[in-house]
Amino acid sequence: MKLIKSQVFTALSLLIAFATACTPALDAEEAVIVYQSDFAAGDLSNISTTASIISFGGQAMLGTLNNESITLSLSDMPKHRFVEVSLDLYVHDSWDGNAQSPDGPDVWEMIADDTSVLHTTFSNTPCEPTYCFKQSFPDPFPTPNDPRTGQNTALNGFCHLSQNNNGTALYTIKRIIRHTKDDLRLVLRDQLVQTNTPDPKCDESWSLGNIRISILP
Repeated sequence: MKLIKSQVFTALSLLIAFATACTPALDAEEAVIVYQSDFAAGDLSNISTTASIISFGGQAMLGTLNNESITLSLSDMPKHRFVEVSLDLYVHDSWDGNAQSPDGPDVWEMIADDTSVLHTTFSNTPCEPTYCFKQSFPDPFPTPNDPRTGQNTALNGFCHLSQNNNGTALYTIKRIIRHTKDDLRLVLRDQLVQTNTPDPKCDESWSLGNIRISILP
């Protein structure tokens, strides 16, 4: 019996060692950039949107959007197993996160090839003991997190809160997506609710900056 146990242990050890050697850690693989833009050059090739290139906080970006979308289409990508999407998202003015109508929820979504990668909400509201509209980011909606959870920095608002130095929240968002096709259709869109204002885009909007698409071969 001792001999059998020893043989089994040795076989299992060899199997685990082989599996580990053949499965490199994802973060150890070298990423290859297949698309990158900070919009400073004014190039909108591969992009379909109603937004335009603007300047905000000294940075070029694509904006502003309210109940609109940005679609990035890539083709003829080299062979790969994963795609990494990295982007800067500017959440402008008075987003209300997980609040219900008439204030929200204020949803933002990333979709890759018709599959939702991120479906979440953002909130720029103050969080007081008696008044706090939670947001879901960095988790999926309807998870409740404090407003501005995960933000990089705070900037002035774009329109409604342009004089408020806490009116825009900047987030750097990264997502790794299992993907093997040679083409990619990435959609970034919002579903903003603000039925109690005559100018919805001035009340809530977003912009896109510094987007990069990499493949992990």
